[in-house]
Amino acid sequence: MAKGRKKSTQLTFMTKDRRLFQALAKTGRATAEQTSKYYNTKEKRLRRLIKEGYLKKEPIMVDGKKGTYCYRLTDQGKKWVKENLATVDCLYKPTTKGTPHDVKLFEKYSKLNEYEQDIALTENDVVKRWGKLKGTSPPDLVVPKFTTTSEKTGITRTMEMKVIEITTKTYTTKDIEAKQAYVKELIGKEVSVDYDKAN
Repeated sequence: MAKGRKKSTQLTFMTKDRRLFQALAKTGRATAEQTSKYYNTKEKRLRRLIKEGYLKKEPIMVDGKKGTYCYRLTDQGKKWVKENLATVDCLYKPTTKGTPHDVKLFEKYSKLNEYEQDIALTENDVVKRWGKLKGTSPPDLVVPKFTTTSEKTGITRTMEMKVIEITTKTYTTKDIEAKQAYVKELIGKEVSVDYDKAN
């Protein structure tokens, strides 16, 4: 090795990296502020993940203008997720250009508890499980109904299904009705859909 040259160190994936990669796999994109707030992943770590080929940085469009930057998985990052995270089946398919939709979805997902994050289903998972129906549209994210038992009290609780949909300025009443129809007709549950607007 040449004098003064630093030895390359192999990247070790920490728990927080795994949680972040799961979040990106299920929601598409995140800003540096979000990765820091929800997964304690600072920009220095993001730069390392980019350098190693797992993430890419791209501009995000807000009202047709570049607002800030966001991060998403590269093909190498997606391959790592498929090989290492059993909690991810179908990856979320982000739009070609970065939009506030995906980062808002990342925020909603990141506010779920860890178990809910693990079992959360992407739009593609939803279609795989419940299928397609003409005139309807699957929601962005579904957390299936589950039962949990408190370690402290031993009390068992059933948590109802959560359905999350991020709307944008282009959403019409018809678009929202198509989401509601999917939940009612294919999932077949009387559940409310949590609509949240992207900036």
